[in-house]
Amino acid sequence: MYPIKKTAELLGLNPESVRRLIRRGDLQAYKIPPDAKRPTYRVSQNAIDGFLVKCDPKTFRPLPRKSSRPHDTVPDWVSMFLEKSV
Repeated sequence: MYPIKKTAELLGLNPESVRRLIRRGDLQAYKIPPDAKRPTYRVSQNAIDGFLVKCDPKTFRPLPRKSSRPHDTVPDWVSMFLEKSV
């Protein structure tokens, strides 16, 4: 288990970038203590390896998440609004 600073060194990132990845859910970490307002995080080697698998090897950034909704559809609330205004 690595602290944030060591994780940042291993990944070649800024510690705040590692925290951001954790908050976004791109990098799994353990929060110590779990109920703290300002927790300390620990990252396992498996979490680092999993993060690297999900990254674009050229940019070293997380790959875009797949959307469950096609981009060419209009959200339901927009179509309801358009139907009422006609």
